[in-house]
Amino acid sequence: MNPVYILESVRTPRAKAKESGGLHELSCYKVLDSLYRYYLDNEILDPETLNEVVLGCVTQHGEQAGNIAKSSAMYSGYPDHISGLTVNRFCSSSLDAINIGFLKILSGQSSLIMAGGVEMMSRVPMLSDKAAIWSDINIALKAKIFMMGSGADLIASVHGINRLEADTQALKSQQKAYNAQNKGFFKSLDYSYNKPTIDFSRATSYRFVNKKCLEAIKKTFEQKKDTSGNNLTTLNTHENICEALEITKNVEGDYLEIGVYEGGSALTA
Repeated sequence: MNPVYILESVRTPRAKAKESGGLHELSCYKVLDSLYRYYLDNEILDPETLNEVVLGCVTQHGEQAGNIAKSSAMYSGYPDHISGLTVNRFCSSSLDAINIGFLKILSGQSSLIMAGGVEMMSRVPMLSDKAAIWSDINIALKAKIFMMGSGADLIASVHGINRLEADTQALKSQQKAYNAQNKGFFKSLDYSYNKPTIDFSRATSYRFVNKKCLEAIKKTFEQKKDTSGNNLTTLNTHENICEALEITKNVEGDYLEIGVYEGGSALTA
């Protein structure tokens, strides 16, 4: 098997999944272009030697349809011999895209792959592809599909995670994001696309919160118990599934990430 090396990784910061979000005025093509250009401007790779682009994308609809991995590489002027693969495995789509790139190099199928993901929810909202598993309650129940909020509720119930513990973890996450940005940990991709000028080093999705703010947030799920007094997940009713569907429409997070992998065989060819 071939050795696999990570040459470089870069991403844009997260932004709110709303029209007011920091990346909303840019299409997924333009934001991805800033990442493609980063590799060229810094002479990290020769695009002529790139075999494939593999990107994870959940909502392959509208601007994000049409095999965004292939079409975005072409949009950014990369050679047309580079193949493209777009992967949907829900929230682990980008992770699996990277895994696929790793396995292709490991097996000798490829020597240089760019892998990552794209999800511009401020322009292509989650669920806008109108998949039956989200919109048809009968199919959702039979397929045993449920939303992320219900999944979090189930995990909390199974592992006995209380509200204070969840709020404490959420606060730590927000504090880390704030500190990372203010200490300059984000690599700046300050490219201009006419109007507006986007400073990609600035994340907009963290919030200035404290414990009191979190405590004031209304609970999404009502705690229920069975006849023996055991905690139940709220997944089991039609009303709660519909509630979860509505909650998911408000999930935040434009997020793009892209990384480059090179196989050892490319160094000895």
